Amino acid sequence: MTEIPVFFPEAEPPGPVPEPGDWHAMFTGLHVSLGRIARNLPDPRRIRLEKARAVWPVRVDPTPVPLVAGAGFLDLPQMFGPGLGHNWDIHTISATGFTAGTVSAWINLPSLANLAGGPQGALRFAATSAGFANYGKNQCFLRHGERLVFVATGITGSVLVSVDATSLTDEYVGEYLV
Repeated sequence: MTEIPVFFPEAEPPGPVPEPGDWHAMFTGLHVSLGRIARNLPDPRRIRLEKARAVWPVRVDPTPVPLVAGAGFLDLPQMFGPGLGHNWDIHTISATGFTAGTVSAWINLPSLANLAGGPQGALRFAATSAGFANYGKNQCFLRHGERLVFVATGITGSVLVSVDATSLTDEYVGEYLV
C-alpha cells in the first residue's frame, strides 16, 4: 500500500526530523508544532464575545395597567415577551401601587373573552397586595411567541407591573440551561 501525504490547506507540512543531539532544532520543531495546535483551539476571547452577544439582562420598567371600574387587562407582546430568535428566563415579576384587589400574570392568555368565565392559561404570578415574585433559573421561561399578560380585578389605586429577565438567543439556550 502506498501512503499519500495529506495536508490541510491552512497547515504547513511538518519540518524535517532533527538529528540526535540537535537541541535547537528539536525545540524549534516543538515550538512550531505547539503553534499549530494553538491555532486550531478556540480563542477564549471569541467565546466570551459570543456569550456576551447571546445573553443579556432585560428590564421592563414599571408599566401601568389600564383600569376601568377597578379592573384591567394588559397584553403587550412586544414589551412582555421575547422577540424572534430570543427567549426570556424571567427572574422577577412585580405589581405595585394598589392597596386592594388582585393582580395576576398569565403566560399566553388568549384574549379578554377568557375573563368572563375566569382566565384559562398558565398562571405565573398572583398578588392580593403590592408585591413581587422571584424565580430561579428556568422556573419561568418564555420562548419566542409567548408573553406575559396581566389581569387586575377589584383594584383600589393604580397598578404598575414590571419584569426582570435574562434574554437568550435560540443558539445559546442549551448551554444556558446546563
